[in-house]
Amino acid sequence: MGLFRGCKRPAMKLNANELAALLEAIAVTQEEELDCDGCLALVGRFAEAELSGKTPTEAVQVVRQHLAICGDCREEYETLLVALRDGAAGSDTEL
Repeated sequence: MGLFRGCKRPAMKLNANELAALLEAIAVTQEEELDCDGCLALVGRFAEAELSGKTPTEAVQVVRQHLAICGDCREEYETLLVALRDGAAGSDTEL
């Protein structure tokens, strides 16, 4: 029987790591969140702001929130940061 009385579904079994990840995702949930498409549309601005040391705008704060909970988007973001850093390093040496 499930977790709740009368529930006919079997209880979901999670290992300790899966349970910790689920609880972390719940803990960081915000009232306003982005889906992956919305995050990827803003992630370029977010990366450029972070690399230049600027404080992200409120709109870009939701990107930070999404990246905290979405591994796929976080991987895309980290790849973009590397590309931007490499591009900036290359432009400095071309002078």
